[in-house]
Amino acid sequence: MLATGLVAATVAASAPAPASAATVSLHIDAPGMPGMVGVDAIYGGVSGDGYEDFEWWDTQGNMLGPLSFPDRDASGRALNMVRYELYPKPQPRTNEDTYDPWTVDVGGAHVQVNGTQNIGSVPLPQIGDGAGGFRADGDIVSSTPMPDGRLAYDLFQLPYTYPDSGPALPKTSAGFDTAAFATTSNRGNRWTAGVTWPGTYLIVMTDNATGRKVQATFEIYPDRVPTIDMDATCYGFDTCVYLDGGVAPPTGGAFHPLSPVRILDTRSGLGIANGPVRPGDGRLNEPNPLMRRDEAANHELKVTGAYGVPAAGVSAVVLNVTAASPTAAGFVSLYPKPPRVGDIFNDQASFQQLPTTSNLNLLPYVDVANMVVAPVGAGGKIRIYNWAGTPDMVADIAGWIDSSGTMRSGTGFTGVEPTRLLDTRTGLGDTGRTFAAGEERTLRVAGANGVPADATSVVLNITGANAAGIGWAAAYPAGEPRPTVSNINLSPGRTRANLAVVKVGDAGRIRLLVAETSADVIVDVYGYMSDDGGMIVPIAPQRIADTRSGQELGQMETRRFQVAGQAGIPAAAKGVVMNVTAAAPTWDGYLTVWPAGAEQPTASNVNFTGGQDVPNLVMVGLGADGSVDIFNELGSTDVLLDVVAYVL
Repeated sequence: MLATGLVAATVAASAPAPASAATVSLHIDAPGMPGMVGVDAIYGGVSGDGYEDFEWWDTQGNMLGPLSFPDRDASGRALNMVRYELYPKPQPRTNEDTYDPWTVDVGGAHVQVNGTQNIGSVPLPQIGDGAGGFRADGDIVSSTPMPDGRLAYDLFQLPYTYPDSGPALPKTSAGFDTAAFATTSNRGNRWTAGVTWPGTYLIVMTDNATGRKVQATFEIYPDRVPTIDMDATCYGFDTCVYLDGGVAPPTGGAFHPLSPVRILDTRSGLGIANGPVRPGDGRLNEPNPLMRRDEAANHELKVTGAYGVPAAGVSAVVLNVTAASPTAAGFVSLYPKPPRVGDIFNDQASFQQLPTTSNLNLLPYVDVANMVVAPVGAGGKIRIYNWAGTPDMVADIAGWIDSSGTMRSGTGFTGVEPTRLLDTRTGLGDTGRTFAAGEERTLRVAGANGVPADATSVVLNITGANAAGIGWAAAYPAGEPRPTVSNINLSPGRTRANLAVVKVGDAGRIRLLVAETSADVIVDVYGYMSDDGGMIVPIAPQRIADTRSGQELGQMETRRFQVAGQAGIPAAAKGVVMNVTAAAPTWDGYLTVWPAGAEQPTASNVNFTGGQDVPNLVMVGLGADGSVDIFNELGSTDVLLDVVAYVL
């Protein structure tokens, strides 16, 4: 019989039958389809104790033998639960393996009752029946081969419980709930639930290639059969538990640029409908499930299946994230939504240890932005942890990274010696004058400075300085309509830098816009995306360096930091994506990051103001020994390095 989360025990070998026995009658309502009934009888609710039996029905739905089992087990424990599983089969009294949801036009069903009640006539799922029966076949996405039988699974329909609602379960003639089920394995890159009914399902999946076993819940409807993503957390499902204690290993691939588009704005309800984002990560010690769900929804953003990002086959998304009008000092962390631990029906079980990394450092009522490479978690979601206050959150997507494990499609990253392309303060690359409010200019980024003409995107550090007022700046492909996105938030007296991955437009150029204020703009190039680039492998954010133990960088100091060999980053890594934070600097200044061993560039990555923690994402090549050099200009500052991806 099948081990599931629906019963209190897993049936062991048949127990010796005492003299007293219970006989149960039932009839199968599936004209012309013979089959088999399996029985799990559970005694005393003790795991492993039970009685197992199989009987058959003919083409008229009549049982060919009695369904009988002991009233008590050998230890005297009373029968307290019986589970019946009905397998439609082409021929009666043949091997159990001939049950095949792929070919049988009638689905399986299960009935669970307490005690020995007679069941009555049991309906089975049939196409077009009164309960909405339909055939449910879906896709499987995997970066590795999917031979027949690699993914074995058991699928069980669940009743709806408060606060959810949906189709009621069909009932037997005696009034017991009947639910659909299937047990089979994949055929290539396809899976099936067989003929089934619409509703909520529990699935237990075993990857026979890795031994990884996942239990998940999801909904199936005729227009909504989910894709199983073998490379994703929870195989792509939002609610899951890893039964073997393992998790999906990091899987990376190629970068796919997108024209920038806004996918989150809590001010308008886009992406998160109940913002601003509250303190915490979404966990709530509250008995009301609606309140728990509301709190979780306030901290989770689905990033797959829209805005040019596929529903499956995605390892990470590249976002420009802004905290708007924060009400308190603090920080914000973005990380993949984790699976649940232990009980799949406990909606607080995915809230685990709080993150030890950060993406944005906040000051009251100061808008701040940072680029984020966000690994995708359970259900294609990322989770937001907010330390304090209630900032509005805005996110603009620049592209996504697939999970193919190859460069079969899309592009990869190549780091270059950091080079300054534009500085309106000095006239480099431009006329030398400051951008006026609302002014746009074109900048050539491909075909020079180590960036080839066929680059599809460029990795730039864009800095705004000498702003006369509050405003913002944006970069986007030349030749495309101006998007409603931003890269930097500008304010007087603050020099702001932010990494940008910008799709290359017409003639190898991008457009730069400064809005609502005048400001100087500095652009440094750190790399590019092309067909010849390296594969990007996102990982859950991990801190690899923290100098706050008394080893801060001094004025005009350069220090080497080892990257390869830490946080699971292989020695063969060619580049790294990491959040670099200047913590508690004693003076205004900047940090510059570059591949170890190369000449220090005339570029900067993090611009900071004395006394304020400032992060910025850095995407940079590694030196021959797998390390980077970091230079600090003025005063002293601590440095934090949080790795989010590496490049092979």
